[in-house]
Amino acid sequence: MDLLPTIILGAVAGGVGALLARLFVALVPAWSDRDDLKRYVPIVGVVVMVTLVNANREAILGRIGVGSRVMRAGLAVMSDPELQAAMKAEHISGNAAAQAWARRMASEGLRLLDDDRLIRRRTLLTHMLDTNDPHACAALTRGDGTQLANGLARLPPAEQDGWVELSLESMRRAVRKERPQQTPTPGEIRTLLVAYLADARPDDRSRFEKVLSTAETASDEDLCWMFRYAGQRVDQAEARVVASFERLMVSP
Repeated sequence: MDLLPTIILGAVAGGVGALLARLFVALVPAWSDRDDLKRYVPIVGVVVMVTLVNANREAILGRIGVGSRVMRAGLAVMSDPELQAAMKAEHISGNAAAQAWARRMASEGLRLLDDDRLIRRRTLLTHMLDTNDPHACAALTRGDGTQLANGLARLPPAEQDGWVELSLESMRRAVRKERPQQTPTPGEIRTLLVAYLADARPDDRSRFEKVLSTAETASDEDLCWMFRYAGQRVDQAEARVVASFERLMVSP
């Protein structure tokens, strides 16, 4: 994930170092006619500049934006041969079209993820929710891109990378057109919901079922509560049941 930003930053640093070294040689009268210095001093400048930049790499990448996880996700998509081949096959060109394609693939591939990845996604999403701002929290659950970036910023670096990897895996599975599991019947959904909320308090069970059935018109406060509560079920319900419910939640 970090290789491409490092290459870009190193190339820029090396170019700057070489340029500064050449200027330094040109400005020193005693050196301006020395061909050997003109040849070797720029090399020294490149090494020094790249070393200095590499020592402060994370701070520099973070300040200029190249190191953000959202940017790294874009770089990862652009460097993934499988995803690039799929984009080429669909004649995707231009930044806006590529972003729209990536979002569509990531969404379509969610229900194709295995149980462990679906549960991991729920845990990360719960950590991303803003518990102090129900409006921002609900906007994130509805897919608001700005709130997604804000939510990612709340995660530690390892979890941010984990979210990016889950997104990439969703895209890959969508590109491969893996066969999704059969859509459950209303009766099966009810059975799943009963198992999912088996040991929940009656008032929590009632509220969850009500918000779930009216999610499109639910208030921000209720929607945010439901998604936070779903995060709690990861540790309280059976893993297989949690994964099945998550797959139902991300199905079209």
